Amino acid sequence: MVLRSFMRTIPKETTTTRLIQMVTYLPNAYTRAELARMLGVSRERTRQIVKKHHLESLVIKYRHSPPILCLNCGKEIDSQNRTRLCITCIIAQRFDQVWGRYICPTCDKENLVLKSKLKANKNHYCNRHCLFVMLGKTYGKQALKKYWADRKN
Repeated sequence: MVLRSFMRTIPKETTTTRLIQMVTYLPNAYTRAELARMLGVSRERTRQIVKKHHLESLVIKYRHSPPILCLNCGKEIDSQNRTRLCITCIIAQRFDQVWGRYICPTCDKENLVLKSKLKANKNHYCNRHCLFVMLGKTYGKQALKKYWADRKN
């Protein structure tokens, strides 16, 4: 805004004198690309003029873009990341997509199982012991001994 009003006061002169006046009026305000756009010349031409007249210290080489932050945790992430999430949040999100949590009805422990298996079965147990306790049975060698002992009687 200020520069545009200043530009109107400058008479139509050569590109070099206009660029020198702009840079000295507002030092470190614009990049070479922005100056080139305002003057209607190429970026290379502005670079040449700036170098020839030793104005490098008055012109910004490039603007730093603000850091991109993770949408979940707010950590700074790489600008090439399309998901806008950090690696930790991506892994956690994918983990939650694949794994489901359930509570064993026998021992009330919280366990993890694949979501595809959660959909397939109604009841989930943390191990066979909890399953057979729920069914009121025992299994293994103890079950066979008990079976044959009952059979003999």
